[in-house]
Amino acid sequence: MGSKQETTVQESSVQESSVQETKIQEMMAKKTAAEGTATEETTAEELTVSVIIPAYNRAATIGRAIQSILKQTHPVHEIIIVDDASTDTTVDVVKALHDTMKTKSNALSFSSSLSLIQHATNNGAAAARNTGIKVAKGQYIAFLDSDDEWAPHKLERQLEFLKKSSEEIQMVCTGFTLNILDDKKVIENRLLHHRDINQSIYEGCDLSPGSTLLANRDIFDQVGLFDEKLSRLEDWDWLLRYRQVGRIGVIHELLATIYNQRGRQGDALKRSVPLFIKNHMSTFNQLGFLKKRAIIANMWLQVGGTLLREKKIVSTAAALFIAFFWDPFVIFKYYLRSCETADRTRLKQ
Repeated sequence: MGSKQETTVQESSVQESSVQETKIQEMMAKKTAAEGTATEETTAEELTVSVIIPAYNRAATIGRAIQSILKQTHPVHEIIIVDDASTDTTVDVVKALHDTMKTKSNALSFSSSLSLIQHATNNGAAAARNTGIKVAKGQYIAFLDSDDEWAPHKLERQLEFLKKSSEEIQMVCTGFTLNILDDKKVIENRLLHHRDINQSIYEGCDLSPGSTLLANRDIFDQVGLFDEKLSRLEDWDWLLRYRQVGRIGVIHELLATIYNQRGRQGDALKRSVPLFIKNHMSTFNQLGFLKKRAIIANMWLQVGGTLLREKKIVSTAAALFIAFFWDPFVIFKYYLRSCETADRTRLKQ
């Protein structure tokens, strides 16, 4: 639930940057060769996409993310990297890749460009995404976390989906493969368990919109930007606000790979939950007394679980007390959901 918090990567190096640059060059060469045999079918209907990557201390992985964008079967208009005051060599890696793209510009068949924006201070993922949105020029905006990657046809599938959808659907998320690095597990989440995502979104968010969402640029003018006061849950918050004006589209195909590594997120989650609940209490009230209490209890249960993994026992106890206050059966319900998840999801050890 909510986007992953950027976590510090210790082992980034100049060697990593060199490897990533070489891969970019090889990929561009292949693109040029393919272009020579393809027929030109550029039309006025070509849809432009801006991809926004927020980054914080991701020198070791951001090259992989950029490569997956450049491999898209649908032309990408621009890639916007927003560095949130990294303390590692993330900026150096991005600049090296930018220089590679600049010198190989003829290989970028669809005039893709890469720009780097640097925050002077660390403001969080919401602020980084907002910075990108404000300067994006594409008709559509897609987000990709700096340690994740896309399948080559992700954007093509999403744009085709939106073309065929009704006007009330202005954004779409996709299924994804989740790599839980700490536990060495891989989970395929095709979002098949959602009978209707437009209803279940009020109970929680497992869409990983930070790397799967593609939205019409104009929808941000109606819904607004991400709430920068939320250091966690900012994507779920945005989706609930979006639901006031439109419906969510879902593609069940696995089109993104999410790499999840636990950081110390407990305190950030604990700060965000009360504000999130305050922002959406009127919506929760409309769901009914018992449903509202169950949703709030589950949020505090997640806070407790996160703090417990960080061995913050006192804070864990406080969060669990709040969860039990809202719903005394929250643990039992969590157990049942876990059993259902195990039944419907294929795990690869």
